[in-house]
Order: sequence, then structure tokens, then C-alpha cells
Amino acid sequence: AGPPRTSRDLSAGSVIVEDGYLDQPYCVVHGSTWVCAITRNSASEDHPGEHVEVFLSSDLGISWSSGLRLEAADAQTNAYTTLVQAAFGRIYVIYNMNLDNVTRLPDGQAISRDDELSSFVMRWSDDGGHTFSAERLLVPYRKTAIDMNNTWHGKYRIMWCVDQVKIRGNTTYHAFTKIGTYVQS
Repeated sequence: AGPPRTSRDLSAGSVIVEDGYLDQPYCVVHGSTWVCAITRNSASEDHPGEHVEVFLSSDLGISWSSGLRLEAADAQTNAYTTLVQAAFGRIYVIYNMNLDNVTRLPDGQAISRDDELSSFVMRWSDDGGHTFSAERLLVPYRKTAIDMNNTWHGKYRIMWCVDQVKIRGNTTYHAFTKIGTYVQS
């Protein structure tokens, strides 16, 4: 009858959520709770409504909570999250957010997507992912030649997070991709 199914077998897993577009499910374990952040949209990638949600499981992923939106439904596009847990238990979620509401190229032409533009922001949870800070912090990073020579000549940044945070000693590293030319049109 074939080998027995194990938890490493995708067909033995459970679905966190079903929707039109789901991407980058990054998880941490907080005590006995799995905390998972996902980019979600009822439409497809890069359409209005794209946002970050957090889901919890207290039974090793057999069932999941409803999603907790980190931004209001009418907030600027936010997507492509990663998360990390500090040694003292605080969970940080870092994600893209179009805080500048960039919707046009420098020549005035409307852009087709805005989920890779503007800023990285961060919220945190001190209760294992059940709630997140009301405060949202801007995650600063150095402006480089890629930014200064991009489509907006440094006025706005084009980037996205597609990596897990790495911890080395007391330092965390947030890897991300800078993009020099806006090519989605």
C-alpha cells in the first residue's frame, strides 16, 4: 500500500486559508503556538486589497485561526512579509508598505502594481501573535546607487522582502531585494 504518510508529506498537511492569492507563509513557534504571516488577496497578486495577515495554530498546524490583518482594510498596499522571534519572546513582523501611495511613473503614466514600492515597516506582538502593536515603525535602510538610479531617481524605492530573517548572536539580518527599474506595466 506504499510508505506511511508522515507530517513531511504535503498531502498529510492542512490548509491554513484558501483565497485567490496567498504567498510567503513564514512561521515561528511561540511556546506551543505556531504563528504564521502570509500575504493575502481575494483577487490575484498585485491587485487592490493585497495585505498581510497573521494566523495561529495551537495544535501543530491541524487547524488555524482566522486571519488577523495587520493594517486596516483601506490602508495602502502591504505585502511580502517575514517574521522573527526575539529571544525574550517578542515577535516582529516586517513587510512592504506603499506608504507614499505611489501610483504613477515619473511621466504620469499609471503603474500596474504598487506592492513593491516605498517602505519596509514593522509591527510586533508580545502575546504570541494574538495581537500586534498599534504603532507601526518604519524600518530604515541605506539608500544606494540602485535607489538613486531607479525609475524614480531615488524619490521612491522599489524593493521587496523574499527571505527569512537571520539571527547571528544578538544581531538580526533582514535580507531583501532592491529593484533598479520598474518593469511591470
